[in-house]
Amino acid sequence: MEQTFAYGLSILLRRMSICEVMNNSRLTETGHSRQPSYLSLCDRQSFRVAFLNEFRQYSENEADNIYSRLANEVKELRWGKCGIYSLIRLVANSALRMDGASACCAHDKMVHWRNAVHQIGQSVFICAYLADQDLQNRFQRNNFAFSPYAKTDNLRLRNMLTQGIAENHFHLKGSAPAFLLSWVCLMNHIDKRNNKEGFKNEKMKRLFYPVPSGDEALELHDFVCLAAEIRLFLWRRLRGIGSKSIDEEKTNISRWTNPKGLLPPVADLQRRIDVERMLNLGSLDYITDTVKNAESDDAYAPIAGEHRFLYLMFRAIYDKDGEIKPYLDWFYTYLLVFIRMRGELVQCNHAVGFHNFMLYQDRKEIFLEKYPEYAEALVRLAFSSALENKSVKNLEVRITPKESPAQLHKSLTNYQKCIPVAASESKGERYIKRILAAGKPAGDSVYDERAYFVLHLVKEGDERCKKDMMMEIMKCRHYYFRSYKVQPQIRSIVELFQRNDPMVRRVYGIDACNQEIGCRPEVFAPEFRYARAAACQRDGFPRSNRSLPVLRITFHVGEDFLDIADGLRAIDEAVRFLELRHGDRLGHALALGIGVTEWYRFKNKKLYLPRQDILDNCVWMYKQLESYDIGNQSIRSQLVEMYHRQMNHIYYKNIPGSEREISIDTYFEAWLLRGDRPEYYLHGFEGDATQSMLKDNRAENLHTSPYCRLVRESNPRARQLMHYYHYNWGVKTDGNKIDEFDVTEDYMSAVISIQAEMQKEIARLGIAIETNPSSNYLISTYKRYDKHPILELNDAGLRNNEKCAQIFVSINTDDQGVFDTDLENEYALMACALENARDDRGQLVFKSSQVYQWLNQVRIMGMEQSFRQQQINLGGSDYGQ
Repeated sequence: MEQTFAYGLSILLRRMSICEVMNNSRLTETGHSRQPSYLSLCDRQSFRVAFLNEFRQYSENEADNIYSRLANEVKELRWGKCGIYSLIRLVANSALRMDGASACCAHDKMVHWRNAVHQIGQSVFICAYLADQDLQNRFQRNNFAFSPYAKTDNLRLRNMLTQGIAENHFHLKGSAPAFLLSWVCLMNHIDKRNNKEGFKNEKMKRLFYPVPSGDEALELHDFVCLAAEIRLFLWRRLRGIGSKSIDEEKTNISRWTNPKGLLPPVADLQRRIDVERMLNLGSLDYITDTVKNAESDDAYAPIAGEHRFLYLMFRAIYDKDGEIKPYLDWFYTYLLVFIRMRGELVQCNHAVGFHNFMLYQDRKEIFLEKYPEYAEALVRLAFSSALENKSVKNLEVRITPKESPAQLHKSLTNYQKCIPVAASESKGERYIKRILAAGKPAGDSVYDERAYFVLHLVKEGDERCKKDMMMEIMKCRHYYFRSYKVQPQIRSIVELFQRNDPMVRRVYGIDACNQEIGCRPEVFAPEFRYARAAACQRDGFPRSNRSLPVLRITFHVGEDFLDIADGLRAIDEAVRFLELRHGDRLGHALALGIGVTEWYRFKNKKLYLPRQDILDNCVWMYKQLESYDIGNQSIRSQLVEMYHRQMNHIYYKNIPGSEREISIDTYFEAWLLRGDRPEYYLHGFEGDATQSMLKDNRAENLHTSPYCRLVRESNPRARQLMHYYHYNWGVKTDGNKIDEFDVTEDYMSAVISIQAEMQKEIARLGIAIETNPSSNYLISTYKRYDKHPILELNDAGLRNNEKCAQIFVSINTDDQGVFDTDLENEYALMACALENARDDRGQLVFKSSQVYQWLNQVRIMGMEQSFRQQQINLGGSDYGQ
């Protein structure tokens, strides 16, 4: 199936007017329209406009041709007149295959399949495919608690992965299929949703979906209510339940899209839903007993009801069920609303950058927070969906710490209770373990030991100080965030370790995540160094209880940046200021491997950054070129010119005239001190306070490298600059102003050279990189899996590239719910992309044996990266030969 065909279907399922479909349904029922919308699709003009708005690389003629192709397929398909449902089946059949009772994806179609259905979601196609296959095979399906992601049918890859894989980057609340669970919650609890705790929430103000012409009069809340009404009505028809009030129900459905009339009362709809819910008391969904499914250890039990509904509707359609046929436009409407709502919770727009991701991930719990049973199900679903794959030997779960030890202990206890009990030989044993687990003390190992925690602090900008001139003068950068978030959270972690609290038996590391632009590694440096040292102490003496793990460090950095040089500098700062060591890790670190020339060209070689960052970058680049003895005189002269220009803008105008001659070397040495605790520079750079500071050798206060100690002791101008950097209002204000500069060829060449040298340095230090292919694909600027930066960091066995540093790398998922993936899927996408990669002449780039040998090496490195180590057979390193 061609990509453009799938794009066309995507338009029909995402960009068509819901009101027009419903209005056409009324006209069809009264005999005023020839065909329902699901058969006629839409008019050519509406399709053309929507298609060209979405896919701007195509012309009007091409859009018309795609429309004609879709229309012809509907007429000619051997399955008869199912309209858009035939197209859904056609796309599903082009990639999906049966694997026992499950649907899987043909390996050579994995990347195509993801690109084709990512904006719609796989659940719709999987349910349609299973319904069609079961109908043909006369199979009665009873279990609908299946994954919303189709696994690969690649037996070679699956067998390789059974030797063991590690998930080293798994943000807990972003890793459940939050949209599907939110949708189930909305379909069961639709009343009182149009408020600040629901659709009127500040985070829902900006909608990612462009509103189609004809739908402007109604809000997203109204359409979701319509979907809830349709779902309830169709579910009753599927069960063959008649109703004396069927005409009233049909009238209510029609009223939701009639802007001239009053909308039906939502409370009445909720009452009718509650009647259905009484049939499955305690269940998350009136359509199925999610409690019974959960007791059967079905990981996806909470979303089984939605899968059941979609499946039964498609089965009835393909079986030409006369009871359902009159309402197929309503089901089309339901799918339109379902997919539109999904587009607001699952990242599937075309924007790049971390801020776009943040807008999505901040919404994941909005529609669950008022309902504790669904909020808990979200956490349980994240754990169980990952751990149901027995190939996963280590699951590193990222959660946010708390500001007090008591709160952190309680949080860890609650999270641990959501971990499935350890795997057993039989369902009976697992049932007994669940009963026993309820009475077990905190930290007990009855829960699956494969899951452990890394506590990630959430980065924040410095907005509070920026708005207050007095704070800018009296307080250091990020003062409030450092004092009221970073410090208390780290101290809570350390106190639990020092008390030998049983709940930290599963805590193996610390991290800092979220938007890194505007929150650099220096903000976390003193506390992270303190945590590493102090967590190993108990009452001032080395910890004697060896049952507690060693606290290690991983750090999100180099993922999002305004200049690759800025991303590389952030990586350098993380390594220097946090004092990372062998076995520590960097999360994403895209700047270390991304194609430099392609990235700058994507930005049209024009960058916009705060002046302070431009200044820091040019000084850092100058000293890197000097240190590595690379780069020509032209770029060094250019960087010196940039340095003096930005110093005039930021520092020279805000400090005494006698102090204005500052060399680039002195500025760099001041930069080296940014990993120190800023308060040491509050009272200037001379006198008793400074002498006291120079005697301090505690890692939590001052960077411990001998060179930094030498700078502190012998360079008062560097100490002076640190004071101005943190406490001079003019310096901070002028440094925050945005400047523009054009990227020259010399600049690009310098960045390429520095990037290559830094790769070697990271490899030499033994610091690992956690890559996340789908996450990086959606957030960054590259748009091909075979161009992922991981290949620039480690290509051992793939390419004969002696210059590659062969860094210690792993494949992970990041936020698998937000990015619609799982760990096995990430390996399969990389395998498919590499096996099908072609050069400029159209020739295959890699042999299959090379691809699987490389993937196996990455798999083994992922296991070796895990902070929780155990005796595991890693499998042979010669796999694929």
